[in-house]
Amino acid sequence: MPQGRGNYLSWEAFGLAVFVGIVVYLTLAPLLMILYGTFQDGPPGTSAAFTFQNYSRAFSNPNLLTSGANSIVFSLGAALVSFCIGTFLAWVTERTNTPFKSGIYALVLFPFVIPGILITISWVLLLSPKIGLINWFFTAVLVFTAPPFNIYSMGGMIWVFGVDHVTLPFFLMAAAFRSMDPSLEDASVASGAGRWTTFYRITLPLALPSFLATFLICFVRGLEAFEV
Repeated sequence: MPQGRGNYLSWEAFGLAVFVGIVVYLTLAPLLMILYGTFQDGPPGTSAAFTFQNYSRAFSNPNLLTSGANSIVFSLGAALVSFCIGTFLAWVTERTNTPFKSGIYALVLFPFVIPGILITISWVLLLSPKIGLINWFFTAVLVFTAPPFNIYSMGGMIWVFGVDHVTLPFFLMAAAFRSMDPSLEDASVASGAGRWTTFYRITLPLALPSFLATFLICFVRGLEAFEV
């Protein structure tokens, strides 16, 4: 071992341990405080007593199953919308010769830059049954008897979250498509297979792990959604 190599490794291990310790502290400390608070009958900093009543009240609530089912439906629907749009745009930019690829990249980054609450309010102003401009156009100009869209429905929430979260699946799937060998698809087409056959026989099996991982991330982000 060269002179001083052991000291270098010691300092490197020490720095890594400090960094890991900081991350663990910043991650676990809030979680432990939240867990501790669930067993208290009062807010933090007061003379609260230990209790299981919070869990009993939460899990005995008849609305728990309904809210849980709604969360699953919302997360699955929103993940499907964001995943399909992001994957399609990634395929267009990485596997075709479409023009304006840089413009697509810029537009996909737009939802990532704008705060989610602003995008949510914008969709309310567009699709609200009472004040939405699009609904006004259908009822006032096209003489619909009732507003065709309701942003306050499950479908409306799924749509808003889905189109607002296409950035992550786009970049994940773009990286997956970029790392695939295009010669395999070229060989399939040269052998007489159509585009859809090539997609199902070549592209889909190669990208399936990325598909599943990306969809899972979108689903988890749907469970975490609050502003929508």
